[in-house]
Order: sequence, then C-alpha cells, then structure tokens
Amino acid sequence: MKAVRVTLQPDGTLAILPLPLPSMHRKGETSADRYRKQSTGEMPRGNTFDPIQSDFLRAIALSEGKFTGLAGQPGSLLSIVLSGDLTLVAGPSQTSTLEAGDILLTDGDTSSQVTLDVRSPSRLVQIGVNPDFPGPDAKIQPPGTINPRAGSEPNIKRIYKGEDDRAYFTEFAELFPSEADKWSTPRRISGFRMLYWEDGWTDYHPCVISQIGIFSSGELEMEVGGGGGAKQIFRAGDLCLAEDRTGEGHLNRIRGGVHSINIVIETEDLWPYKP
Repeated sequence: MKAVRVTLQPDGTLAILPLPLPSMHRKGETSADRYRKQSTGEMPRGNTFDPIQSDFLRAIALSEGKFTGLAGQPGSLLSIVLSGDLTLVAGPSQTSTLEAGDILLTDGDTSSQVTLDVRSPSRLVQIGVNPDFPGPDAKIQPPGTINPRAGSEPNIKRIYKGEDDRAYFTEFAELFPSEADKWSTPRRISGFRMLYWEDGWTDYHPCVISQIGIFSSGELEMEVGGGGGAKQIFRAGDLCLAEDRTGEGHLNRIRGGVHSINIVIETEDLWPYKP
C-alpha cells in the first residue's frame, strides 16, 4: 500500500509527499461477542462506532488517457484506487505511480491541478474529508502484506441478511455509474475508520452498522452461512459492503497485514437492493 498527498508549496509548486494515516492497529483474534450484543441492544455501540467525520462517497470508472476531473467536489478529497495502472502527475516534475489499494489525498488548492495518466481501465472511490485530515495523531504506516489479486478486476461484493437470519453475498454493481469517466452522484456517509489488522480472525458476528470495507493490503477472507455457506477473498483494491446488521452475520479471517478503510453508511443512505 502506498499513501501520498499533494501539497501546495510556498513557491506555488506542487509536491507529492508521504501521507500519514490515523490507523488503529489490531493483531490476532477480536471477540465477536460484543458485536452480537451490540446488534441486539444488550451493549451500546460505544467508541467502536465513532468514525472520522466525512460527508460523501462517490465512485468512477476511468478509461485510458488523461483525467483531470479529480476535483468536482469542494474541500479535501481522499481517493482510493481499486484497480488499474495510473500515474499521478503534479506539475512538471512530480509524479507517482498508483496501483490497486493506493491512497491519495488532495485539497481545494491541489485537486484541480493534478492529472491522472490512466494506462489501463481503472476504478476509484473517493470520500470527502475534513480539511484537518489526517490529524495530529496520524503516522506513516507499514506497507502491509503484499498479496495482489490474480486478475485485473476488483472483487466488489455486498453482504445482506436473508429471511433465515443468515448472511449472503451478492454483486455490487450499483456502486459505479454506467458511463465511464463520470463520477457517481455523491452519496451521504457518516464517516470512516482506518484499520491495520495483522493475522487475526473474528467468529460469526453481525456488522451492527452498514460499512463499506476497502482493502489496501494483505488478504481478508469473509465467510457467510447463507445458501449452504460461501467464502470470498478480498485483497488490495477489493471492496465489500456489509449490511448484515443483525442475525448470524459473517466470519473474518485476516492473513498478513491488512490495511482497510471502513466507511460507515446509514440504512436510509444505502443503495436500493432487493434479493
């Protein structure tokens, strides 16, 4: 995983610098009991669901060529690469390659001045963040485990709860607009959290609140019990919307060091879906 930011220098030029992140660190097993109790109301959500403030999410599928539309929304923007081969161009001498799972921060002074040189069809997700992001507690993160997916297309899934109280996987094509090189309509979110989790697992548990997990490194295996059981593996650039807020839920297995961005979205703001 690479995380970079574009900043405006005092002389008016742009610079590409490493981006520290406010990631929580976790290792080993995480108890599923608290999630089960939170889903039934036996235990309040507490600080577990205290996300970093942000206001919207949008997505785009890019075709090959030069793309200068990274802005289009005001303020600071956090862009995550899901797939493709891109080069970030910031001025005449500042460049950085971006691949699946990489993270880019721009702001009101820089978003409209950068270009993405897209060399293969690519997909991005972008969220609006506060001007003070990443904050004083952010640190340069370890790169995580390098475990790229086998193909070029990201694994994009959605987990929902069936009438039998078990969770099921389905495709999540609704995330992207049908037209290439156009951002989707911004969708309201409640915030996000960043996590670095090493070699762990969590037994079956509901998600309690709907979350979009975007993965930047390592490997996360998710297992559901619906339909006789199913598993999906997520690696750098993959994404999963979990909206199994009650019921049996799903199981997580973490292999290596997994960086993730977990975006919280309220029920009324979800994409319509009927199983």
